[in-house]
Amino acid sequence: MQPCLSILSNVLHFSDDNEFRNLIVWLEDQKIRHYKIEDRAELRNTSTAAWAKAFEKVLYIYIQ
Repeated sequence: MQPCLSILSNVLHFSDDNEFRNLIVWLEDQKIRHYKIEDRAELRNTSTAAWAKAFEKVLYIYIQ
């Protein structure tokens, strides 16, 4: 797990990484909506190793 995922997961008390990842996808889909739907594909694919890279990309955008 990436360090930033570990910190957030510990603070929010998710029982597994998938719950956390699904929350991030839900936030982007329903609330934040920074990216077009077609640009969320990597973020929506929560079961791959590439998800962490997609999360880092969106997290960078969100915290700016």
